Amino acid sequence: MAETFEELDKELKNMFSKAGEDISEYHDTIWPAVMRCETFFRKSNDIRALEIQAELLMQMGNNIYRGTYLTDAYTVCKRILEIEPNKEAAKITIEAHIIPYFYGSISGELDAKGEPKFYDENDRQKIESYLEKHFNEKKDKDYDYFLDDWQATYKLDVEGSGDSDDWDGFIYSDKGTRY
Repeated sequence: MAETFEELDKELKNMFSKAGEDISEYHDTIWPAVMRCETFFRKSNDIRALEIQAELLMQMGNNIYRGTYLTDAYTVCKRILEIEPNKEAAKITIEAHIIPYFYGSISGELDAKGEPKFYDENDRQKIESYLEKHFNEKKDKDYDYFLDDWQATYKLDVEGSGDSDDWDGFIYSDKGTRY
């Protein structure tokens, strides 16, 4: 386990170098790297680990997991801002990248015709409320969410179980991690 920020940076580079140019391997590496940053931050209180954690979460390109990862990135950015309220990068990430992502997302509501309603710029308060709810849930549990893959029980070999992931022999957590 890394003792210095430089060692953490080296560990992360090594983790991602193993993924090579395979984008799915790269995406599979993001969550373990996020957990590594969380562990290092708790040990060192070095805010740079949280900054890298947010950067990593922002890199998820798989549309299945992107909303979840951006919600997590919002949590990390808010956490950074609680520690250092003037961190411009965290503010910009929230304002320019995270909140705008949710414009055009299904809101879970129906319009007057009974069709799914999508968020737009007029729904900013609803988007912020959604993100704040998730932030507060993670904060209330001391951000332990970032220490473990909450689908870890599925790391067991379930080949032949009829699980929908049997097609390729891997199990996928809701975070996109392949086991």
